Amino acid sequence: MHANLLPDDPEAIDQMRRIGNVVADPARCTLSGTVERLDSYGIDQAVVWRIGRSAGECRRNNDFVAAAAGRYPDRLIPFATVWPHDQDGAVHEAERAVSELGMRGIKLHPVLMKEEIGAPGFLTVVDCARQLDVPFVTHVDLTVLGQLTPGGPYTAADRPRPEDRSPFAEPEGLSGVLDVWDSPRVQAAHMGGLWLEEVRSSKITFQTTGASRRVLQWAVDNLGADRIVFGADYPFYFVDDELIKVTSLQASQAEKEAILSGNALTRVLAEPR
Repeated sequence: MHANLLPDDPEAIDQMRRIGNVVADPARCTLSGTVERLDSYGIDQAVVWRIGRSAGECRRNNDFVAAAAGRYPDRLIPFATVWPHDQDGAVHEAERAVSELGMRGIKLHPVLMKEEIGAPGFLTVVDCARQLDVPFVTHVDLTVLGQLTPGGPYTAADRPRPEDRSPFAEPEGLSGVLDVWDSPRVQAAHMGGLWLEEVRSSKITFQTTGASRRVLQWAVDNLGADRIVFGADYPFYFVDDELIKVTSLQASQAEKEAILSGNALTRVLAEPR
């Protein structure tokens, strides 16, 4: 449920490398590299997108992702991105992406777009996704075990990297999102906001990307496997590391399969009602 797709273009690949917190080779995020990676890990399908940093870039990226998914319709599920600072333009682009390009959801990245979760433009996009009845995904600050169990114990591995936190992605902003659309089709990436009671008791789903195995185990035990969907966010995390976090959980095989695919297919990506 979380794959960054890049054109086979040295400038785009170098731009990804310059972000600073990639751990793998962005060159494998190209269309051919992504399909090869899916094959190598035995993954049938992936949700793909490319975040834009302006209205025009979002539109160009949506055209690219939609065309790429059109070449591999059985493997790639395209999600759109829109520019929340231009609310009317964001709505129009979301409508175009879904109705004309056949894209299946919308992704915002509040840090890269410098738009706080819960800001008016951000919530306009959430409401647009609700009206279009397509999934909505947002980056949210990583959840650490210490936030779930105040007072510890937790290890350095449970702490997010400093670059994974930003005032634009504070999970408290999800309160406004819930006021607009409380649905399993709303996803918090990185298990963000899991420690907040209001968010934990909502209907939204949480994405595994980057969260520690201890956090995932806590979520399965205290929230239930049906609220969790698998994502890798390559090249910021390694796919094999993210898979092992799920396959090594103390959970039933049915729960692991639900996290890896079942929840995404039945609770998030289900066709519009």
